[in-house]
Amino acid sequence: PDVNGFRTAAAMRMIEGDARHTPIVGLTGNAGQSHRRERKAAGIDNYLLKPFRHDRVKAVLMQYAPTRDLRAVPQLVSLDKDRVRELKDLTADDPALLDELIDLFLTDAPKLIDQMRRSSEDQDGSALRREAHTLKGSSGQMGALRIQDICATIETLAETGSLVGVEPLLTELSLAFARSVSELRSLGNGVLAVGDAAPGTTEAAAPAKEAVQSNEVLLAEDDMLIGRFLASSLNAAGFHVTHVRDGKAALDAVHAKNFGAVILDINMPEVDGYQVLSEIRALVGETTPVAIISSRHQEQDILRAFDLGVDDYLTKPFNPSEVVARIRRLVRHAALRS
Repeated sequence: PDVNGFRTAAAMRMIEGDARHTPIVGLTGNAGQSHRRERKAAGIDNYLLKPFRHDRVKAVLMQYAPTRDLRAVPQLVSLDKDRVRELKDLTADDPALLDELIDLFLTDAPKLIDQMRRSSEDQDGSALRREAHTLKGSSGQMGALRIQDICATIETLAETGSLVGVEPLLTELSLAFARSVSELRSLGNGVLAVGDAAPGTTEAAAPAKEAVQSNEVLLAEDDMLIGRFLASSLNAAGFHVTHVRDGKAALDAVHAKNFGAVILDINMPEVDGYQVLSEIRALVGETTPVAIISSRHQEQDILRAFDLGVDDYLTKPFNPSEVVARIRRLVRHAALRS
C-alpha cells in the first residue's frame, strides 16, 4: 500500500548512492517480462516467487548472508574429496593462500549466479553461456562438482538458443552453492591475505624484449581464482609467472618478452585463446611451447587448438601436479630443440 515495492527499492538505491549496496530481494506473484524489467530498473537484485519454497528462500538469502560457523568441521558432502586434497596439498606451506582461494570463490560465485539469473530473465543466451562457463571452471577447481555440473547443463542450453528449463536449474544452482559454503569455510585457516600477489608472480607484461628465460611462464586466464591456483602451483615448482587476464594483454606480453612457455585459456575477453595462439605461432613460430587449459572438452575444440599449433591441451578442473609436469616437459623439449 501507499508506495509499491519498485518505488521503495528505487528510493533505497538513491539513499545509498554509490557508498554501499544492500541486496534487495523482491517478493512477487508475477514473474512476467514487464515485472522483470521493472525489478531491474528499480535496482532489485533477486526475487522470490509466491508461493515460497523454504529451500528457495534459504538459497537466495545464503547468497547474500552466508552462515559462517568456523568451529564446525562437517564431513564433506557437496565437495569432491580428491579436489579438496589437491587444494590442501597446494596450500600446505601457505595457509593464507587457501583462505584467499576460498574467499575468491565465495565472493565471485554469488555475483555470477545473480548475473545468470538476470541474463535468463532478459533472454540473453550469449551472456548466460559466458557466465555459466566461468562459474563452471572455478567451481570444478574448488571441488564443487554439483555446481560445475549444473553450470555445464545451463551452458549447453544457452548454446542451443533456448532457455527453456534454465529457471529451475538456477534455483538448484543457488541451493548447491548454499550447501558448499559451510564446507568450504571449514577448510580455511582463518589467515586471509586477499590482494597479495603470489611470490614470483607478475600481474603485467614485462616492458622490454629479452632473451628467453626457461623458467618464465606467461599465463593468460581471466578467472582470478583459476589464475591464482595455476600461478601458485607453478611458482612452487620454480617458475616465474606473468599473469594477464585477457587476450590482448597476452599478445602485448609476447611482443615485449620471450617466455619459456605460454598457458592460455580459450574463453577470454578482448581476444580469445585461439587467436592468441595463432598470432604467437605467426610471431615466434614453434620456438615457444603453448599449452591450453580450458573447460571446453569437445573434440572439435581440442582438434582446432592442435590445428593452430598448440603443444598440449588440458581440461578444467586440472590436477596442479600434472600441469607443472607438462609445462616442465614442454620447456625441456623446447630447450633441446633450440
